[in-house]
Amino acid sequence: MDRVRQSVDRRTSIHLLTGFLGSGKTSLLQHYLRTPSGADTAVLINEFGEIGLDHRLVAAGTAGVQLVEGGCLCCAVSGVLGESLRLLLAERKRTDRPFSDLVIETAGLAYPEPILNTIRSDYALNEYLRIGTVVTVVDAVTAEQSFARHPEAVRQATVADRIVVTKADLVPPNQVTRVIQHVRSLNPFADIVVAGTLEFRRSALFDAASERRETCSSEEVPTHRSTYRTFALAIEQPLDWARFSLWLAALLNRHGRSLLRFKAILELRGTSRPVVIHGVQHLMFPPRHLDRLPDGQRGSNLVFIVDAMDPERILRSLHRFMEQQTGPLAA
Repeated sequence: MDRVRQSVDRRTSIHLLTGFLGSGKTSLLQHYLRTPSGADTAVLINEFGEIGLDHRLVAAGTAGVQLVEGGCLCCAVSGVLGESLRLLLAERKRTDRPFSDLVIETAGLAYPEPILNTIRSDYALNEYLRIGTVVTVVDAVTAEQSFARHPEAVRQATVADRIVVTKADLVPPNQVTRVIQHVRSLNPFADIVVAGTLEFRRSALFDAASERRETCSSEEVPTHRSTYRTFALAIEQPLDWARFSLWLAALLNRHGRSLLRFKAILELRGTSRPVVIHGVQHLMFPPRHLDRLPDGQRGSNLVFIVDAMDPERILRSLHRFMEQQTGPLAA
């Protein structure tokens, strides 16, 4: 009797974690890496800004975190993706710190399809890696505006295997229902869970390789609008928190619609504990204290992503604030 050999795919699953600016990707990733499933997961983080911050905040598993800088993986630095993955694979072979899974956290403005196509079309990488789950994070607070104004948010939801709706506790239940219905209309095949619910806690965030997703040509993916701008600022001296928070509140109130994303790690006067802050459009989230500055670096790092707004306006305003820190706050 002939023996039937069953082929076992032993390649490492590479998962994609995507979602529009400020949707909560990094928080979700931090949560996952603290679970048993994420303990031996390697992480590749891509940020749109000039200075990467998220990789300094992620508590990675045994394989560590790698940052891809200079733009989003779907366009400006797509050629770097294959090189970064090869470096991770080489590091795994050279050391005794293996990883069983790999997660790519994309920039908030990334189109997922070119990233998936890059992985699929690289035959050398296909020997070791296979596409796993595409998880898209959708922010219940700003999802409706994001879907209406930004095609990137729509494409991120459309290509997902699983969609996690975040910040449902910050909006009325009927708004969460509307967001879920909208997401379902964009992608009727995806699993949809609301973060923080019992269903979410019981579900696996990433699964094994998915064969459902089809590749799409780069011609099908639109380019980013030319009005997107990103800029960053490093400040050496500690900041006065009370005065800085007033400046930031005024900025969000006046330019919130154009300020797609703001995030910062701040060194403050009078305390050794730095503060992490971030905001999305008009919404500012509660500050989070760290025990120490990541990587032992000093000073504050701020990153802005804006739409149809001159970065010089923000920079001039912040410079006036910096000059006036010891005197009356400039209007």
